Amino acid sequence: MNKCLCISSLILGSIIFLFLCHHQPPCNILNGVLILGIVTSIWNHTVSYKPAKYIDRGVVTIAVFVIVWYTLNSQMDDFMKISLIGLVVLSVSCFFIAKKRIHKIQKRDSVCDLLHFMCHFGVTIVVIVLLTQN
Repeated sequence: MNKCLCISSLILGSIIFLFLCHHQPPCNILNGVLILGIVTSIWNHTVSYKPAKYIDRGVVTIAVFVIVWYTLNSQMDDFMKISLIGLVVLSVSCFFIAKKRIHKIQKRDSVCDLLHFMCHFGVTIVVIVLLTQN
């Protein structure tokens, strides 16, 4: 279990869930992927179980494509779309940099956790903007 990432998943997942409840129609692909992503993220970061890690990574990969698709098809202006997609790319990059660091130093440290948290945080910002845009 990674306490930092578990807390991050719980808090940021709860924020996304609250926005889902108040700003979207009850049923669409984005909502389903986001809810599934919240559940798998919390599961992955609360247990040391390889299937949880790989299922979460699969769901997150799907979620990234769905978020980018919804962003590109939103009514936002092009600058906002590019900014949000850029934040998604930056967030995913933080995840890969954290994993590369773990591999390089052969352990997880606070820098790795911070980078992974920044991944969670960046995607949360993108999702909030998507859910609240008209």
